[in-house]
Amino acid sequence: MLKKVWNEISKVKYNNRRKADFSYFQPVKAGQYMKSFLQLSLLTAFFLSGQLAFAQFNLKKQLPEKQKFDAANVIDSTYGIMMYERLNPHSEGDSIRLCGSYACQSWVEDFYTTGTLLHKGFYIDGQLKTYKNYFPNGNVERDFKAIDNYKATCKIYYSNGQLKSDIKYNNGTIESWTDYSEAGVVIYQEVSTKGGDFLEFKKFFFDDGSPKQIMVLADKKKRSYSYTEYHSNGKVKAQGNKLFSEGLGDYVNDGEWKFFDESGKQSKTETYSNGEKIK
Repeated sequence: MLKKVWNEISKVKYNNRRKADFSYFQPVKAGQYMKSFLQLSLLTAFFLSGQLAFAQFNLKKQLPEKQKFDAANVIDSTYGIMMYERLNPHSEGDSIRLCGSYACQSWVEDFYTTGTLLHKGFYIDGQLKTYKNYFPNGNVERDFKAIDNYKATCKIYYSNGQLKSDIKYNNGTIESWTDYSEAGVVIYQEVSTKGGDFLEFKKFFFDDGSPKQIMVLADKKKRSYSYTEYHSNGKVKAQGNKLFSEGLGDYVNDGEWKFFDESGKQSKTETYSNGEKIK
């Protein structure tokens, strides 16, 4: 962008110089002297005013301004630093960041009020292509990398440096997502089908790694799933089928469902039809 501005400035200077050369360095007859002198005066004034305008042109408007943020206002206790996600097209962000009056280009850094680095991202036309966010202690909060126009990866961390989430994007949708506890145990997993329209499976785990909720695609054509939920002691809590409802964008109960107490004894049975309880 700066190169483009300097090229424009040089072009005007060059054009002005050509006009001056063309108008005032031709042989002039005595009778034309006064006319030429007046023309020279006018063009000189025009040229100088142009020079002054360009001198007043603030190139800093195209440079990223360093911003400072209070940690308490930018770090969510559950989701971390989310304010840059709206600038990330891979996570469906549709906003553009401005550096002065122009869309940000190249690297931009933001800082905490303490002076430590909060964010460093590479922007093209105001949107993020790769970036890292940081906790006030200097540890990485998340590390996002665009592999190409379709695929990207994002790793999110706890403040102690332990991996919290490992996410893969494909064509604007989540291809896979894994969450970890602070102890490093997998507590959530999901993998999407090709195209990302619906899930292959979704699994929740207790902090000790034992299964909590397991939903697995059973019939791709019908988009139906087997579902099992567990008590913390490992006994089955609920069991049934789910359907992916495209209209709701969610997975709803369908067919017969069985429920069990913590001893494993069946406590009740319910029947659903496309998410509505009918019995």
